[in-house]
Amino acid sequence: MNLFKLYNKKGEGFLDNWVEIFFLILLIIGFVISVSIGSAFFSYVVIFLFGLMAGRFLQLRKNMVPFYLVVLGLLVGYILGSRYGNWKIIIFCFLLGTAISWYAHEKEYLR
Repeated sequence: MNLFKLYNKKGEGFLDNWVEIFFLILLIIGFVISVSIGSAFFSYVVIFLFGLMAGRFLQLRKNMVPFYLVVLGLLVGYILGSRYGNWKIIIFCFLLGTAISWYAHEKEYLR
């Protein structure tokens, strides 16, 4: 698959596989960021901030499954690269940040 063309001879390309491409990109980004963090506390803070960003992103694109998969790529990559901290706490911090951001944007406390 050539990532730089919008389509190939079979009619497949970026427009058909964008979810998988962004899932992989965010998986790598989450892994690299997680590996570079040197303490459990900062790991929890960073994943909470990622959750806040994900809540905003998902609130804008309600009920669209591909965007949930893209955000899941970031979370999975972060968990795979996490050397410090418990994976259950990481998931909790991410979901907490996502829920807070989703609620704040839904009620229009933030725009």
